[in-house]
This record gives sequence, C-alpha cells and structure tokens, in this order.
Amino acid sequence: MWQTKEMSIDDIPAPPQSAPLLKVTGLIVASLLTVVGCFLPWVTATLPLLGDVSIKGIDGDGQLILVLSGIATLLLFLRKAEGPGVSLRRKQLWLPTILNAFSFLVALNTSSNISDLLSESSNSEFRPYVSIGFGLWLCLFASGAAVVLAIVSLRRKIQTNK
Repeated sequence: MWQTKEMSIDDIPAPPQSAPLLKVTGLIVASLLTVVGCFLPWVTATLPLLGDVSIKGIDGDGQLILVLSGIATLLLFLRKAEGPGVSLRRKQLWLPTILNAFSFLVALNTSSNISDLLSESSNSEFRPYVSIGFGLWLCLFASGAAVVLAIVSLRRKIQTNK
C-alpha cells in the first residue's frame, strides 16, 4: 500500500539563499541601534536640590560613536541596497567591523568612567543617586553584537575559502 523510498544526501533541499541577507540585515540593525542609543540618556542622576538630571550621549562621547556607527550603518546599507541575495565580501566587512569595534571600546570606556564616578559619589556626603542610562547600555550591547555578528560572518567566510 505505502511505498517507501530511501533518501540520499541529494534529496535534502539546499538551505535558503537568504542567509547572507539576514547577516547583513542583522549587522545593519545592530549598527542602527547603536546610533539610536547615542540620542538616549547615558547618565541619569537625582540631585537633592536640582531634581532629576539626564545627560544624553550626544552631549559627550556619543558624538564619536554616532559618527563611527553612522558610517558603518551607511556602508552596510549601501551594500545591501545593491540587490537581494547579495552577501558581503570579506574586504567590505572589515571596515564596518572596525568602526563598530571602536564604538564598542568608546562605550565601554565611558561606562567604566561612569562606574568610577558612581563609586566616588557613594563615598561623598552629597550622595546623589547616579545611574548608567539606557542609551549607554544600548550602545554598548548593540555595538558589541555588531562586532560579534561580523566576526562570525568573517570566520565562516575564511573557513569556506580554505
């Protein structure tokens, strides 16, 4: 009644060609989130006499991250705009990776400086409540994710070229 057929490796369908497009899209989203994080609060403080105060990323180091991640996003977006199914070549992926890595390092340095400020303010008599804002966390994690995605993509390209 039922006939069974043995399957071979040739019967397995090939993976969809959208995988390179998804990598490029993921890199663009991560770089774009880093840019968005520059406009959000990086430091929030509650001061006894002044009330709540917040400092946005574009008021300081966020300007550098905005430029670096903005260029990386533009380069990735222009590459994706060339057409569907276009994958990044290794040469085209290095510059956005380096730009996002510098963005990550600047965000990491800024968060370290704010953490030092937090420890100093907790020892003072003035004792304002200071915390790292959502924008800095977003810049830190999004730029880190962009670097990780790019390195994974570069690693796969290197392995397939051997």
